[in-house]
Amino acid sequence: MSIFSKLGALIFAPTDAAGNPRQVINHDAQVWSTEVERIVQVALEGGDLLVYGSLSALNADLDHAANTGAILIGESIADDGLYMKQGASGSGSWVKIGNVPGQGFVRATNAGAGTPNTIAATTPVAVNETQLILLPITAANTASPVTVAFNGGVALTVKTVSGNDVAVGGLPAGSVMLGVVQGGDFRLLSDQASAAIVAAAEAAASRSEAAASVASGSMTTVIDPQFSNVATARAFAPAVAPEYIRTAGLVLAGDGRGALYRLVAAEPTHARKFPITLADGVTVKWYEAAQMTGVPTGGFIGDTLIKNSDADGDYLWVPRALSSTTYRIPEDYPTLQTAFNELGGLPKRTGAVITIRISSGHLLISGLRLSRGDYSHFRITSESGDILLSPAFPAMSHIFYGDKGCVMPSLECLIDAEGRGRTGIYLDTGASMLIDAGAGVIRAGYFGLLANRASKAVANGTNFRYAGSSGSTEALVDATGISARRGSIIHADDSDVRDAVKYGVSSSQVSQLSFNNGRAASCGSYGIRAEEGAVIDCWGAQARDAGIAGIYAWQGAVINARHADVAKNAQASTRRGFYAAEGSHINAHNGIANAVLDFGFEVVTGSTINASGGLGTLSQNANAITAAGIIYQ
Repeated sequence: MSIFSKLGALIFAPTDAAGNPRQVINHDAQVWSTEVERIVQVALEGGDLLVYGSLSALNADLDHAANTGAILIGESIADDGLYMKQGASGSGSWVKIGNVPGQGFVRATNAGAGTPNTIAATTPVAVNETQLILLPITAANTASPVTVAFNGGVALTVKTVSGNDVAVGGLPAGSVMLGVVQGGDFRLLSDQASAAIVAAAEAAASRSEAAASVASGSMTTVIDPQFSNVATARAFAPAVAPEYIRTAGLVLAGDGRGALYRLVAAEPTHARKFPITLADGVTVKWYEAAQMTGVPTGGFIGDTLIKNSDADGDYLWVPRALSSTTYRIPEDYPTLQTAFNELGGLPKRTGAVITIRISSGHLLISGLRLSRGDYSHFRITSESGDILLSPAFPAMSHIFYGDKGCVMPSLECLIDAEGRGRTGIYLDTGASMLIDAGAGVIRAGYFGLLANRASKAVANGTNFRYAGSSGSTEALVDATGISARRGSIIHADDSDVRDAVKYGVSSSQVSQLSFNNGRAASCGSYGIRAEEGAVIDCWGAQARDAGIAGIYAWQGAVINARHADVAKNAQASTRRGFYAAEGSHINAHNGIANAVLDFGFEVVTGSTINASGGLGTLSQNANAITAAGIIYQ
């Protein structure tokens, strides 16, 4: 009959008699350990228990009857234990039959010498299959299976109560696991599922305290990771990638673009995505903005679900109105086009201004094409310096193109096309755009700024130098810094179009262009050119060193060029100063053309020039009417 109420092998067994996983009953374990302690105490007090401090002393003392018990403690982890005498007194030997009483419970030490997935632990006594071992976990496992080696011994595979490999993250950092050695496995008695439930309960209890962390951008809980914006979420480095991540905004908390992002297998090809790097510093996981579940597709956090007025009563999403905020290229959106594809159709709050900022050093790989719609509440800026185009920018693509009445976003930065692409800004069929002072497109492949078919641009104080820098055949024909065509209107006072391959500024087909105090020197053919009934105002403008003429009006055009300067000094290489042809008129009052190769003021085919107060030679006598026209002076 056993002296124990229950045997330890039964109390601590991971499975019952039928093989089903079971938990240890704490009461049974307490009774068993108390009985062991009493037996040891009685044996020590009665003097019937032999205790030795070295193996040599034990083996030298054979003067005891068979079945005498002895304890060896203090020799080594492998040798310490409970021994029984074999053979008659004075002969035989001592045989180890078990652990030292009270060492059935072993607390392991995990100093982090291994890794989260290959744990290296030490114990004060040798481990065997009769012991219960407490194993501390210092870091959550990031892979499966997990192994543990005690005292430098063989690696044992960690198994759950049911005999399965532990799941990734199934051994939480800071937890303590209870298990036994079974062959080549370390079988857990406190299963990972139980540990996960405990961790969830503890996380829920601490959420009120963690709320303060949300405001600073840190995660609220392991169970429900939340961040103030995408930039903060990108810095999240967990041991295990969660299935989803929430953000309170895209750039700022509450900016109206908060979302629930879900874990995906690979980097998405669309916008609204971001990666995180796990705690190992190597593994990268991607997240994409997820659609809301249980409702029609298309909704994001912050959108509003309303009922359609149609008879079918379907629901639809009404996006939340945009607040004033800034989005970055390429951090938030890879290209200008993707940013406007997503943000352009969303409503905005009254007075909201949306900034699309191109990050320092980023090269534009494509342009922006918009049709219809009002984008005037958007502004395109740069983080620092001029914006350059990528060598991969398509040769025949405009940098900015708007048509069909589109109100384009304002441009508030300078773009250096370096001859790449086609036209810098092309407005067609009633489109309009504001280009801020100091902004513009220099070294455009073809035109710098072109407004066509009743379009309009306000571009005062802008920079569109070196138009036609691609050197293409079409650029050599008519590349122009600023051009208005077919009834369009451009305001470009104080702007700079010098060094254009063909024309500095041009207005044609009854268009109107204002270029007062502008600079159009050193252009290939004409500095300032109007034709076909168009009108140009260019008071005080400069148009020196033109290949053909500084200021040229043709086919009924009108140019108001008071105080304009086309050749002020002898270093000028202007061939003609003010040149009017085919019924055109130029008001060159006080105009300066005193250093030209041909005539300072020239009329042909019934044209007129007002040269009163002007400096320069005349192509005919002043105030005389001829077939060429008349020059008033």
